[in-house]
Order: sequence, then C-alpha cells, then structure tokens
Amino acid sequence: MRVCSFVSQRIKRSLQKDYSFATPSPLEDCRNSEEFRSIQLTLASLESPDISINFSTYASLLRFCRKAEALHEGQCVHRHIIKNGLHHDLHLVSLLVLMYTDCGAIDEAHNVFINSITHDEFFFTVILRAYARLDSPFLAFQTFEQMLQEGFLPNKGGYISIFTTCAKQLAVLQGKRMHACILATMFVSDIATNTALVTMYNRCRNTEYAKWIFENMGEVDAVIWNVMIASCLEQSQGEYALELFNSMRQQGVILSKVTVIHVLDACGSQMALARGLQLHSIMMGSEFEADLMVQTALINMYGNCGSVRYAEMVFERVKSKDEVIWSAMVAVYSQSGQVHNAVQMFDKMLQEGMVSNKFVVSSILSGCAELRVPIEGKQMHARMSASGFTLDGAVRNALISFYGKTSSLKDAWKAFHMTLEPDMVSWNAIIAVCAEHGRLDSACQVFSQLLQQAMLVDKAGFISVLSACANQAALSEGKRMHAWVTCSGFDGDLNLDNALANMYGKCGQLHHMCNIFNCMSEKNLVTWNTLIGVYAQHGRDKEALQLFEEMQETGIAPDRLTFTSVLSACATQGALAEGKRIHEIFRSRGYEPDQIVGSSLVSLYGKCGSLTEAKEVFNSVPEQDVVIWNALITAFSQNGYGEQVLELFNTMQKSNIKPTGVTFISVLSACSHVGRIDEAWHNFLTMQVCYQIEPVVDHYNCMIDLLSRAGRLDDAEYLLDIMLSEPTVASLMTLLGACRKELDDVRGERIAEKVFILDPKSPSPYVMLSNIYASVGRMDDALGLMKLMRDRDILFEPGDSMSSLFDEETNAELYEVYSEANVCII
Repeated sequence: MRVCSFVSQRIKRSLQKDYSFATPSPLEDCRNSEEFRSIQLTLASLESPDISINFSTYASLLRFCRKAEALHEGQCVHRHIIKNGLHHDLHLVSLLVLMYTDCGAIDEAHNVFINSITHDEFFFTVILRAYARLDSPFLAFQTFEQMLQEGFLPNKGGYISIFTTCAKQLAVLQGKRMHACILATMFVSDIATNTALVTMYNRCRNTEYAKWIFENMGEVDAVIWNVMIASCLEQSQGEYALELFNSMRQQGVILSKVTVIHVLDACGSQMALARGLQLHSIMMGSEFEADLMVQTALINMYGNCGSVRYAEMVFERVKSKDEVIWSAMVAVYSQSGQVHNAVQMFDKMLQEGMVSNKFVVSSILSGCAELRVPIEGKQMHARMSASGFTLDGAVRNALISFYGKTSSLKDAWKAFHMTLEPDMVSWNAIIAVCAEHGRLDSACQVFSQLLQQAMLVDKAGFISVLSACANQAALSEGKRMHAWVTCSGFDGDLNLDNALANMYGKCGQLHHMCNIFNCMSEKNLVTWNTLIGVYAQHGRDKEALQLFEEMQETGIAPDRLTFTSVLSACATQGALAEGKRIHEIFRSRGYEPDQIVGSSLVSLYGKCGSLTEAKEVFNSVPEQDVVIWNALITAFSQNGYGEQVLELFNTMQKSNIKPTGVTFISVLSACSHVGRIDEAWHNFLTMQVCYQIEPVVDHYNCMIDLLSRAGRLDDAEYLLDIMLSEPTVASLMTLLGACRKELDDVRGERIAEKVFILDPKSPSPYVMLSNIYASVGRMDDALGLMKLMRDRDILFEPGDSMSSLFDEETNAELYEVYSEANVCII
C-alpha cells in the first residue's frame, strides 16, 4: 500500500502553484492602489460626451483592468470603445479578449471574437489561449478549424494552447491531427511546443508517441525531463522513471525541486530503497536538505519502502515542521503497522500546536482497520467526538471501513447512518464492507438501492460489488455486474477491467479472465499482478512464470506482490534455478526482503531442499513475523530435520512470536519423525489450552501417525473417534498399517470398514486387511474378503503386482486365495 497518498497530492499541488502561469501581482494590492482609484475616476469621466480618448489610453486601461481582474471596469472601457467605433481594431480586440480571459468571462471573450470582422494569426492565438485556459474545448477546436479555413497557421502559442486543450480533454485524435499539421507545414518545434506535445500524448496514455518525440528532440531542458518522469509515475512506470532520471544526470541536467520530488515518488512506488538512499546522499549539503517539501517526500519514500527507521531520521532532522510533514510521519507509522506510534505522533502533533486534519485521522483509522486493532481505532473515534472534530466525508468513510474490518457489519452500518446525506464514496465504502464480510446479498441490495434512487453508480461502486462477486458461488451475479458495467459506459476502463479479470479469475473462469486481458488496450501493474496471481493460485505455474517474462518485456517493473506470486509458482514447480534467477532480479532492483517476499523465498528454498539459502533469507529480514517463522519451520520439517524444527520452535516462542495452527502441524510432524511422543502430546494440548487453536485434520493425522508408529493403538483410535471432522483416508490407513504390525485383527476390521466407506473403490484397505487376516491365520476371512472385492468390482490399478501389495511372509498363501477367488487382476 502506498504511504500517505494525500501528502503526495499536497506536494504536487504546491509544485503546481510554484510553476503556474498566473499573474504574480497580488490583486488586493493592485485594487487598493492609487493608480486603480485614478483609473476608476478616468472611467467615470468617460461617460461625458465631451471626453475624447486615444488608442494608447484604451490599451493602457485594458491592460490595467486585466492586471486587476476588474471585470466591471473593463466592461466600461469596452462600451466606450464600441461607442467610439474602435471595436474592430485588431489590437484592441485582442486586448479585450485577454482582459476578459483574465477575469474568467469566457462568454464575453467569445462574443468579442464572433463580432470581430477581421482576424490575424495573433488574434487567433489569443482566442485559442482563452478557450484553453477557461476550459472551453469545443470552442477551441472549432476556432482552430476556422483558423485553418481562413488560411492562417498557428504559431507556437496557438499549438501550445490546442495541445493543452487536447491533454485536458484526453482528445488524442484531435491532438494527433494537430501534430500532423505541424509535420505537414514543416513547423519548427521548439522545447515549449514539444513539451506541450509530449504532455498531451502522456495524458492521453499514448506513451510510445511521447517517448518517440522525447527521444528525437534535439534539445531538452529540465521541464520536459520532469514532464516525462511525472508521466511515468502517473502510469505506474516507476522503473522507466528511474531510468530517465539516470539519463538526466548523465547529461548533466541540473536537478530541480520538481525533479527530486518526482524521483523520490518513483523510488517509493517501486520500493527501490537503495536508489532512494542514493538520491538522498546526493541531496546532502544542498539547498534541498532544508526544503520542507523535499523532506516530506523523503519521509513518504522511506515509508513506502518499509524503512520506518530512515523516515524517523529524516523527520527528526527537520527543525521547523509543518502540518504536512507531521501528517506524513503519522501515515508512515499507521501503514507500517505501528498504530501505537501513530497515535503518539498524533498527540505530539497537537501538543506542538498543529491543527488536526482529516488526512491524519483517516490515516490512523485506516491503519487500525488494516491491522484489525479495534481498541486504538475506537479511542481515536472517541477523541474526535469529544473534541468536536468535524466528521467530513473522508473521515466518515474511514470509520465505515474501520468498523467493517474490526467489528461487525452492524457497526459499519451505524457509522454509515451517521451521514445524513451519504455521498457516493460512503455508499462505495459500505458496499466494500459488505463484500469483505462475504455478504454478496447485502452488497447487491445496496447496489439496487442506489439504482432505485436514480444515483449514478461510479467506477468505485462497481469495483466494490465485483470484489464481492469474486468467488465461485457468485459467478452469475458477477456476470450480471459485468453487463451493468458495459451498459453504464465504463466498458474499457482500466480499473474496472482489472476488477473484472480478478472476479473471473477468483471464480475459476480463466478463459473469461484471459479474454478481458487480451481485449485491454492498456495494462498496468495491477493487471499483470492479477493474472500472475490467479494462475499461481490455480496451479498454472508455467503460465504464471511466462506472464512474468511478458510483463517485463512491456517495460512494467514488478513489485513485491509480483515477486511473491512468481516465487510461489517456482516453489510449486520445484524450479530452483528459475527461483534463484527471480531472486537475483528482486535484489538487482534494490529491494530488500520483507516478511511477505521473505516467506515466499524461504518456502521456495525449503521445497527445493536448499535450507542454507532459506536460513540466509530468513536472517536477512529485519523483523520476522509468524508467517516467515512458519515458512522456515515448515522448510526444515519437509526435509526431515525434526530436531532442528523443535529447536526453531523454541526459539520462535522465546522471540514472543505467537504460533499458529500451521506452526503446530510442522512441530507435530517433527515429533512424529523423531519419535517424541510425550513432547507431541504436550504441544497438542498446549495448542488448544494456551493458544485456543482448535485442531484440524492435519494435526490429528500427525498425532495418529506418531501414536501408530509407537504401537499406542488405543490412543490413536481414540483421537480418530473424537475428531470433529471426518477422518481422512491417510489417517485411517496409517492406523490400519499399525494394526498389521501389532497383529490386531479386530481393530483392523473396524478401521478397514471406515476406509471402505470413505474410499470404496480403492484396493489398498482390502489388501491391508487381507495381510492382517493371513498373519493371524484367518485364511477363510481372507478368502471372503477377496470374494467381496470381486462382488464390488474392485480392481488393481495397472502396474500393481502381488509382491508390492502383500507381505513376503503371506504372499504365497494369499496368492492362492486370490487364484481361488478368481479375482480379476489387471
């Protein structure tokens, strides 16, 4: 999960303010000046019929009205210009358009244009800029066509305006037409024009065109480098963004604050800690070290890379902290699982006189929700209520998600009803909670309620419902939602296509998932992760690994989730060489193993018998959790190292890691391998009494195997009888084998009867019981059993032989029994 997205958004908004094209003069100072009062007096005198004014005075008046954004005064000047018959002068008309544009009066600017008799290239450029700035794309495109029809070609300003409009409207076809006009007229593009063109293609997600233009530009500056890097981040191409940054440095381009912040964001998105550290070292001693926005971006980057310690170091070094940097640190703690520290930081923030904001509160509530820690979240809610904190939409929605994940669906609904007029985000939040609780009926009911209220369901709402449909039982409802998506005009949306692919994949409909994937015009990291993960979960490991290669060929860099899925596929395949290669790719991208990827690596090396590598990976993870401990213990257990498993288990407990049911399966299996009966009983009981873990079939199987090997058949059969679930064939056959060893024919009959019911077509229990009968001299019963096999049409599998099925001691006698019974052997 990305740390503190709102911090990134605030940084970007600040950057946009720093590089805006707005007039730098403060309006209030301008309007309160003596010059403005003098202008007002001049305008008042214009009403006199005796006053005559020359062209240059009109121009000066319009420029000042533009500067002061004085619409009323500008309209007075306009009326006087018309009165004196100068309203067809191109220079004055252009100044009028500029004045109305700066005052935000698009209709007045348009009226000036349509009432003008003559036009020239400059005037067309002015009006195109006006339409672009005031978000009137239709008028901009229409005017551009008129310009061409009148025989005028745009200049640099005209092209920049039209490309800006195309970028805002995602009008790539119109943009390509403008681009073709540049090429056809041999217009010499400069850096500013190319920057606008590259921005347009990037915004319209035609990245190949943007890259081609960028790579073929004769001259580039820091601005276009920043445009390319920022575009890569918007399209989840963080790896390419970092490559651009390296090229930028090699060409000696001076780093700007914009560049540094974008690249830190790229390092965070790719979890490329090593590269982030490298950039941080470059900034040491520079002006960036004292820049709050850069320091906030550093904290954000370290948080996304999972390095809380480095984030803390940056935070502590900042002398004058603002609200944003405090919020960033709270978010780092919240989303790294350190909710207690997040709350403490929140308290310190208030003590320092900072104002509590919705972003910080939402961040803490989200952290509590993800970690399923209800106490801290409820305390935060109580604080908000006691202090009179305004529950705006973001906080209410965070509360809905928090109660949905940590409490009951009922509590989530209570949080939802705190909103008198819930917005679409609130509805989406409650739909998501219903989905998480597995209540597809409730999610669909909310969806239907939205339709009845004539509310337009947005993309997030569809994504939440599709998430609820992501299981085999909900396939028909998922298909219905797919139809709704298409009818609502969202067909082809990237995020919805990802949700649909995930839904079909989780439902086992891999062909539908592939159809959606193949029809997608654009694919991002989520798309590839969805397919790779689904294939790995369904045992289609070769396809998962093949998709991993295709993904890299497209230039999309894998993240930790990708590596987790492909390493799991390698483990299932036992593909040690491929797993090592992927591990090396992981390291080459500057990643350090965390608990999740580390667990996948430990499992891979464990299943392939490389326990030394498994232990090395385990030791390289800074903070081991129960998942990676289980992976290591299971690795040693699967390879038959029972003593080491028990040692690791003791070390795990001393490290205050609470074991799970998976842990005890490996521990009991190890006890079985080394014959530790008393220790097995102790752990079996400790699991239930101390850790409240109810034993499942695998736990019973381990115990039955151990007790059967030790000849303690009474205890083994007792465990079979008290199992809450149906015993498995494996458990019963283990005990049946022990009955043969102990010559316990009576117990063997009881156990065999149970196997006959569970696996009626298997010859193994019949053969095993025949061995027991023969061993105790009950040849008549052995003969009757063979006849029973014949009556039930139970045949040997192809390739079975007498010697492989019967004991050596009884083989000859039983062969005679089989011959006499005339049992068909295939």
